[in-house]
This record gives sequence, structure tokens and C-alpha cells, in this order.
Amino acid sequence: MFRDQNVIKLLLYRLKRKADPNRIDNVWDGVVLWELLNRKVEIDGQVQDYTYGELDIDVFLVFTCDGISIHKGIGAWQSQTEYACFPLELLILNLPLEVQMQD
Repeated sequence: MFRDQNVIKLLLYRLKRKADPNRIDNVWDGVVLWELLNRKVEIDGQVQDYTYGELDIDVFLVFTCDGISIHKGIGAWQSQTEYACFPLELLILNLPLEVQMQD
């Protein structure tokens, strides 16, 4: 996947996108990532000479999980069954939103 030239171009979205300072259109516009990108990496208490996302080849991932009851009730805590479903999703934040959210 990461050897494909088209995928490589898509992964550069993070660097090439034009942000509007008055709007939050994407996770990259939020304060949390902005602060992370401006912070030095720390490993075992040692501050490194580089920041998160400093390299164009840095890839940002987010892992999401949300549980739902399969049967009766709303939420597993109200359900009369022990079965629940926890879909897991791994997103590559470097990709454009329309690619991240494809089925």
C-alpha cells in the first residue's frame, strides 16, 4: 500500500491542505494536534531534538472503538443478554477525509 505512488500523494494531504484559521474542517485544525505538532518528542524522560510530525513521512493514526448491545435495550448495561458488539476502526489521519471515511 505505502509503495503505491497514488497512496503516497494522498498521504501528503496533511502537508498540502489549506487551512482556514476561522474554521475547523478537519482534525488537523484542532488545538490538540496543533499542540502536539509543536511539541518536542520525549522518550523515557529525555527530550529529543525533533517534534512530532516534523518529517513529511510521519504517519498519524487514530484507533476508535464504540460498544453497542446486539439485542434488547439501549447499551449493554440495559440489555438482557451478555452479547455486545465493539467495532474497531483504524484511521490514517494523513489521508483526505473522503478517503478516510470510505466504506
